Amino acid sequence: MKTTLTEREREILLGISEGLTNGQIGRSLFLSIDTVKTHCRSLYKKLGARDRANAVTVAFQTGLLIAAGSSELWRLQARLEEFARDNERLRKSAAGCSCPRPTPGKRELRSA
Repeated sequence: MKTTLTEREREILLGISEGLTNGQIGRSLFLSIDTVKTHCRSLYKKLGARDRANAVTVAFQTGLLIAAGSSELWRLQARLEEFARDNERLRKSAAGCSCPRPTPGKRELRSA
């Protein structure tokens, strides 16, 4: 069985596997509880799971989840992707700013 979960579904499945509540998962991913529940329903359907425990069991059996060290690697990858998105948002925001920008290589003299 080849199951493809979205990145967000994988993040939520990881939270479930760590025993987090929907509220805790939502806070860690900046999502509402209803959004977490929607992702849960979607991943249950994709995995053919009845509930949280069954979803985690199926995910381990199919190789979607693997032991502790890899979940930390997965979490770090998700954080790197989040930082990249934040960096891009900041870059776009700065591009629209009319603030003066220092010229690279030139020093500004400030009076005391």
